[in-house]
Amino acid sequence: MPSRKAEEKSESLPAASLELIRALRERGVHFVASSGRRYDTLRWFLEPVADEISYVASLGTQVFADGQLLDREVFSSLSVMRLFETCAMFDCLHLAVYEDDNTYLIDDLSSYISELDKDLVSATRVFDPPSPTVNIIKAAVCCDQPELITEMAYVLERELGEWFTFLPSGSRWIDVAPRARPRPTPAGDGRPGGSPAARRPRPRGGWRAGPRRGGCRRSAPARPRPRRPRPTHGREGRAA
Repeated sequence: MPSRKAEEKSESLPAASLELIRALRERGVHFVASSGRRYDTLRWFLEPVADEISYVASLGTQVFADGQLLDREVFSSLSVMRLFETCAMFDCLHLAVYEDDNTYLIDDLSSYISELDKDLVSATRVFDPPSPTVNIIKAAVCCDQPELITEMAYVLERELGEWFTFLPSGSRWIDVAPRARPRPTPAGDGRPGGSPAARRPRPRGGWRAGPRRGGCRRSAPARPRPRRPRPTHGREGRAA
């Protein structure tokens, strides 16, 4: 979206900051830009010193130094599917996933608020998660009700905390960072014992999507099942 970037060019770093980066470099201090923004967006944002610094982009999934790719992490197809299915349950959440040059949206483009680091480049509407052959390097969730963004970040963390960390970004977006998968517990049940979401008790009931204007509402808690009396196996006739 060139016009959008042209309008936001004023958000680039001030000249004093660029001069400071160069002065530190002359003294042997190497500057590393670390951000949730993708690598190409960071280079555009820091264009005057783009070739003089290193990058940890897309919340750590892209690492560049001296123009060379040092590390790159992609989302697993299973984790993307879990994220896709969970966001689809809520009317107020709109998922966007990115590869290097494309963006995939689970809702119509009008549901998203484009920002500098969520520029929705080459956006494509999809109805199923991208193919496993697509290398997803970044994911973000747009919440169309700013007053619910903190609450919805908690809901996503509760439901998918073993896969991701959810970080509110501004008033409309929630950044999604892949979580390192911990080893199974000693009991061998395969549950991630190191995950905060796994240790946190889940309240009874679930979350369901309410009407578009009504937001995302929590469903009523499930009623406890009545306990059945234990069989006595004929002990009633025995003397006390």
